[in-house]
Amino acid sequence: MTGPEPQDATDATDATGATEPTGATEPTEPTEPTEPTEPTDHAGSAGSDVILVLSGPNLDLLGSREPEIYGADTLERHIERAREVAASNGFGVEHLQSNHEGDLIDAIHGARDRCAAIVINAAAFTHYAWGIHDALAAYQGPVVEVHLSNPASREPWRASSVVAPVATGCVAGFGGLGYEMAVQAAARLVREGAAR
Repeated sequence: MTGPEPQDATDATDATGATEPTGATEPTEPTEPTEPTEPTDHAGSAGSDVILVLSGPNLDLLGSREPEIYGADTLERHIERAREVAASNGFGVEHLQSNHEGDLIDAIHGARDRCAAIVINAAAFTHYAWGIHDALAAYQGPVVEVHLSNPASREPWRASSVVAPVATGCVAGFGGLGYEMAVQAAARLVREGAAR
């Protein structure tokens, strides 16, 4: 006997009959990747040319929120430069910014077996969002944590990261270069077949 029928398009039934959301958020359209220079047998998902970039709470305010800490560039500008770096490495970028933890978790779930790598700036969620930690732990490919500022040089509570234990590496304190550096690192990790 099979489990109950899905209730709507956002529900799916697993083998135990439990109903789980399949992901209600849709990341932005990926850029067209250029021809890859290396084979695309990627650690995150075989054949995927997509790097998922996730931005957490309040990052939609970049450019106007505390520019002395986070700089004057908008999130859109950071992502534009990250897309350029990705394209030069044969990848496209999907980006999602959300002020809601569940949206980011759904995007991570949706990246499983689909995206080559994840770059994540969990922002304030970095310090306490164990749901994001658990979702990233279930993702099979490289995960690069990124922060525009250097959390270790700020308030003591910012030094703790729940993302770090499940990340391949971290880029922090390089301001506007952070997203570019993180995407570059993710692309290289994928090409080298790295997994966590």
